[in-house]
Amino acid sequence: MKKNFIIKWQIYPFDVMVSMGEEQPTIVKKLEKTGYKLSEAEKEKLWMYGDARTIMLSGGQTIIRLDVEDYPILTHETFHAVNFLMDRIGVKLTEDSGETFAYAQQYLIKEILKNWHKKKK
Repeated sequence: MKKNFIIKWQIYPFDVMVSMGEEQPTIVKKLEKTGYKLSEAEKEKLWMYGDARTIMLSGGQTIIRLDVEDYPILTHETFHAVNFLMDRIGVKLTEDSGETFAYAQQYLIKEILKNWHKKKK
């Protein structure tokens, strides 16, 4: 099953694209359709070697790529996405900031699952 959708972080000015079962050239075309100019290095980073890959583009947008709908892999990749976001806004993972990371990951997973389970109209 192929899926592609965008999650808005709401309080942060960055988006997360979730792509499941799509090839790198398809994702590049979708990103470029939005007007985003991918560098050659970003295009190269979008290749996947394994079950999943998460990258942050230079504009702050994050791409989560998955081969299949797999909750443990999703959890792993959303941790990377949250870590990229927090690094971008200058928040380091510490005992005091752990809840910030956890709430961001909870939000992202909830939004991804809502989109995964949406019925096509």
